[in-house]
Amino acid sequence: MRTGEAARRRAAARLDSLARLLSVVGWPAGATVARRLRDDLLDGAPGAAVASPLGCFTRRVGRSGTLDWLTRGIGSVRNEDARAAGVSGPAARAGGNVTARYRPWVASFNCRKG
Repeated sequence: MRTGEAARRRAAARLDSLARLLSVVGWPAGATVARRLRDDLLDGAPGAAVASPLGCFTRRVGRSGTLDWLTRGIGSVRNEDARAAGVSGPAARAGGNVTARYRPWVASFNCRKG
């Protein structure tokens, strides 16, 4: 698997996780956008076509005070417990509550054009 393809799959997996979270907290429009961006990445859309909408979306999610408020203090997990459960990537390194875990997903997107 090429590096670019692996990066797309990682980004798609994170968008899929983010879509599930947004659906659970009652942000269906955000979940739909995350799924659409995930599908674009998996369908091989040019990076330049995905970068701008992905950047706008992840900024909006990352800055959402409502999402922060809804997720703050719930689902606390220690880093060691996350790794023991097989969680990997930014979520495993974040530890803490749901807010501490979704923010690295959002920040992990590489939105450079190309």
